This record gives sequence, structure tokens and C-alpha cells, in this order.
Amino acid sequence: MRWLIGSQNTATRFRRRDSNMQIRRISMSTGISHIREIDCTQDQLNQYYQQGKLLQDAFPNLSPEDREFIKTGITPEEWNEMFQPIWEDEGKGE
Repeated sequence: MRWLIGSQNTATRFRRRDSNMQIRRISMSTGISHIREIDCTQDQLNQYYQQGKLLQDAFPNLSPEDREFIKTGITPEEWNEMFQPIWEDEGKGE
């Protein structure tokens, strides 16, 4: 396993698993450590972490959720918890 230090001083650990990389990140939102299997290569990780390539350019094949996880460690579930939709009652106050 290798360790890289991200720009937010959070440790990122990853290892190869089949065609995916198993990436461990600490969520910037909750501080909880999460592991996510992401379809990326070592070269893509190097381009982002070591060469400073923009996230969307280094990982054009990934979903926005996977890119967010690589950048911040925030999972889709945490994102949904933080930004729950606000429903307005139609006609209320009229």
C-alpha cells in the first residue's frame, strides 16, 4: 500500500484491486474514514496528486460522486445528509 498526502493534509491510501483502485479517504465533512473502489489507474492518481492536474482532466471517466470522494472523502450518502432538499409547501402563505 502507498500513502499520498492530499492538498488538504488528509492522508489518502490506495491499492490495486482487480481493475479498480481501492481508495481510503477521511471525509472532510465528518472525519470518518471511508473506502471506495474506483475505476482509475495509478497514472491517473499520480497526475492528480503529484502533477497537479485538474480532477476532471485526470479522471474524465469517473462520475461526479467518485471525483468528489477523491477530492474530499465525502461519500454520496454524506452529501445527501448535508444538502437535503428543502421542500416548500405550495400555496402556503398566500
